Amino acid sequence: MALWLPAAPTHAADARRLDVRTRGLSLRLVLQATSTPEATTVAVRGYARIRAPRVTLSLLRCADARCSRPRPAARAVRRLPRGVHTVRVALHSARAPFVRVEVRSGQRRVGAATLRTAPPAAAPAVPAPAPSAPAPSAPAVTTPPPVALRTDPPLRPAFDPATPDYTVECEPGSQVDLVASVPEGRSLAVDGGPARTGAVSEDVPLRADQAFRFRTKGESGSQTYSVRCVPADFPGWSVQRDGDPQVGGLVFTAAHGSARFAVVADAEGVPVWWRSVVAGGLLDTKLLPDGTMVIGRSTGASFSTASFDHLRLDGTDLGSLQGTGAGVDTHDIQQLPNGDYLVLAYAPRQHADLSSIGGPSDAEVLDGELQEVTPAGEEVWRWSSKDHINVAESGEWPLAGLQTTYDGRPVYDLVHLNSAEQDGDAIVLSARHLDAVYRIRRSDGGIGWKLGGTHRPESLAFVGDPIGSANFGGQHDARVLPDGTLTVHENGAQQSRPPRAVRYRVDPLTGTATWLEQVTDSRVPSTFCCGSARRLPGGDWVMSWGSTPVITELTPAGEPVLTLRLDNGFSYRAQPLLPAQFDRAALRDGMDAMHPR
Repeated sequence: MALWLPAAPTHAADARRLDVRTRGLSLRLVLQATSTPEATTVAVRGYARIRAPRVTLSLLRCADARCSRPRPAARAVRRLPRGVHTVRVALHSARAPFVRVEVRSGQRRVGAATLRTAPPAAAPAVPAPAPSAPAPSAPAVTTPPPVALRTDPPLRPAFDPATPDYTVECEPGSQVDLVASVPEGRSLAVDGGPARTGAVSEDVPLRADQAFRFRTKGESGSQTYSVRCVPADFPGWSVQRDGDPQVGGLVFTAAHGSARFAVVADAEGVPVWWRSVVAGGLLDTKLLPDGTMVIGRSTGASFSTASFDHLRLDGTDLGSLQGTGAGVDTHDIQQLPNGDYLVLAYAPRQHADLSSIGGPSDAEVLDGELQEVTPAGEEVWRWSSKDHINVAESGEWPLAGLQTTYDGRPVYDLVHLNSAEQDGDAIVLSARHLDAVYRIRRSDGGIGWKLGGTHRPESLAFVGDPIGSANFGGQHDARVLPDGTLTVHENGAQQSRPPRAVRYRVDPLTGTATWLEQVTDSRVPSTFCCGSARRLPGGDWVMSWGSTPVITELTPAGEPVLTLRLDNGFSYRAQPLLPAQFDRAALRDGMDAMHPR
């Protein structure tokens, strides 16, 4: 399709890259906006591999950068055919401050990018001083063009010299066919073979989970790339980058059918390491400070009879991590500086009187526990909610919301712990069914302060919070930053409001928690459970938006930088890895050790 050029004077407005990778669909697009005073055109160029039906591109006019207020007029739609082909499309609309290009598979949006229709104001020109003598002209430097490379099955994402890791969907017993054009001044070595220039063609045998490498070399240095075959049951997700992420990588869980995977992806959203867990569900999964992985399994509604798989990146089994005296709760685990582990647990207790919250006077309940255990499983310290939290503090939730089972028996989950973190000589604890965050003293188990939930003497007052005196709603992932401020993934459950990441300055002396900042995402209007909120040192936020398929990095203003949208289910938590923590070589080597060729 030819690009339409308006007759009026035009200017380049904005450009974005839009990559979409989901099951049955792989797109790598460049979007370029040009505008006149009356109209905007977005030229879409790139590569498509489409097996899914009804894949379309659409253009929306927007009133703001987040496109939370789309304008109804001038929505252009283009359908993309099935097959492997280049994309060359022009989308037109009436002029608006911003436009958004969306990729849809059927009725589901799988990718989007927002572009500004007016260029940023140019800096005033500063005249250059006249040289005292003509400067000698520098000799021309010719840089050889980059290597042009493709594979069958195609790389995901499409090859870009700046992207180091890729995946392919290869069938059992098949091979990956690589074809490249290598200009003079550069070389390409495939799968350990010799460096070559010119036309290069290689057939690389590859099975599920295995990888091969290829290496390019030029005058400026060399770069090694990895291509790994994803198994047939590997989950899919789309990736959208609207800026430069501050994160180096993400640890999360993803599902496809009955298969569950713990995944480490890079800042391009490309999976670099994964581990399949076929039976049961997955909760908290993270890379520990010592470089080992824990994968939290869930085996029942109460999460009270589960365990953490503990392994090295090369798959070496380090045994399961458990609590003592009660089933471990896989909502969270923390490796302490001394090498011990802080874990959550549930302990059943009979003959509890719940009449104060409208329940039976003789009931079985689950008490929440905090435990510090050694790597050998020996108990160092224990705290129980039954000794420090009154039943009446569970009254914020409907009684039906507290009911679950334990070993097949009906019980009441009074507290539902979901995160714990050491804070000096105390533990900061989030309890969903109490709508509250507590700071627990390790010395005597007493409560230093409480934020949210029903009032007690240690409760803090919210100061400056935009939601006013409204309470937390099933919050998750309470964390203490190095500056002492508190961050919370506030679900807003049962509060008729969208979820948010929020940060407070806590002052126990004045009994206040002063609101400092928050971010929301218009693409996530509600969430009932789960989720995480992590503020990065650079100010961005990494969010797993609870019971939705969306994982994002947002700027402090809430603008999306990186978005992953899972095809199926959601990830209970997303752990951000800073660039210094993301060891690509160790992740690759670990996968190679688990799946040698």
